[in-house]
Amino acid sequence: MSTILDKEFCDNILRAASANLARDGELVPVLFLNLEGVGTTIVQLVDFPGRGDEKRAYLRALASIVRAQEGEILEALMIFEAWVVGREPSQAEKLLGVAVRDMPDRAEAVAIFGRSADGSRVTNLLVKIERDREGEPSMGVAEYPLYNASVTEEIGSESLLDAMFEEVEP
Repeated sequence: MSTILDKEFCDNILRAASANLARDGELVPVLFLNLEGVGTTIVQLVDFPGRGDEKRAYLRALASIVRAQEGEILEALMIFEAWVVGREPSQAEKLLGVAVRDMPDRAEAVAIFGRSADGSRVTNLLVKIERDREGEPSMGVAEYPLYNASVTEEIGSESLLDAMFEEVEP
C-alpha cells in the first residue's frame, strides 16, 4: 500500500507549498487523505478555525462526512502555517494563557502532521519561514523531520488529526 506519510510525498507537497507561499505570501491549510479503495484525496480547509477546540470539531465533522461519502480514512496528513517558539513557555505565560502567536520571540513555520488511522505511524516536521526586507517569504529546511515513523514511548502520536479518528457516538 502506498502511503502519504513518507518523505517523498512530504517533499512533493513542501515544494508545492513553497511555490504557493512565494506566490500568495501565505498558505491555505490543506488536508491529504488516503482513503480505502479510493487513494489520495486533497481537501482545502476553507474557513479553518483558529482555536484548538474549534479545529478539532471541524476535523471531526469533516471526517464524518468523508466516511459517509467516500469510505474509511486510512491516513491523514495536514500542512498549514503555524507560529512556533524554540523554548518552553514560561510559568507566567502558562498561567496567563499566552498563545504562541502572541509571544514576542515567535517564528513563522510550515507544519506537517500526519498519522495512520490506528495511530501506529506518524509524520511530523516543521519548516521555518524567513521573510526578506520586503516581506517576501521563503522556506528553510525541515526541522526535526519524522517520516512514517512507528510510534514508541519516545515518538508520540498526539496531534490535531486525532480528532479525525475519534469514535463519534451517533
